Amino acid sequence: MDVNSAPPPHQNTRKEILDLIELVTACVTLVLILISFFKALRRCRTNNTDAPPEVELQASNL
Repeated sequence: MDVNSAPPPHQNTRKEILDLIELVTACVTLVLILISFFKALRRCRTNNTDAPPEVELQASNL
């Protein structure tokens, strides 16, 4: 049997490497989307402090 006929088991094929790169890219994209979403959510919550409390709104309607 020829020793060089089979690739070593630790060597990944080109398709496996491309699949891994695609998976990492998708995960990084998802993390970036989640970070921007939570930043926007935090910005929305901090900008909402100038709204009057609900109790004052009810009192002014009387």
